[in-house]
Amino acid sequence: MSILASPDSLAVGPLRRLMAGMYDWLLILALAIIGSLPIVFFYGEPVPIGNPAYQAALLALSLGYFAYCWTRSGQTLGMKTWNIRITTKAGGRINAKQCLLHFSAAFISFATMGMGFWWAWTNRERSTWHDLWSETRLQRTPKR
Repeated sequence: MSILASPDSLAVGPLRRLMAGMYDWLLILALAIIGSLPIVFFYGEPVPIGNPAYQAALLALSLGYFAYCWTRSGQTLGMKTWNIRITTKAGGRINAKQCLLHFSAAFISFATMGMGFWWAWTNRERSTWHDLWSETRLQRTPKR
């Protein structure tokens, strides 16, 4: 299913991306807290944040959230709020490999002092590094 409009008219700007990302990271924080409750109840004390197994579990939880949302509808809850959808370059749904690439490359974009995100200001399609590497794009969706 492709969206019928020119890519320029549907490009998602950096501010809209940031706002959708903030919504999603609040949801991830809530999921992390809820996911940590059984550990506290089972062991009687919180797991240290630096515990590698705990960090891996939180990373898997985050990836699971994004992969589930992106492969099913192309939108996370934050993206739905800000009328954004992730698609392939051709306008279709992304696959699991593209999800993993997009998610992983976003860490590189962030780890380089945000340079991968700032890249969106420099090109016409407003693509970030992780969009380019995963061959995806974010598009605005029509308001409901």
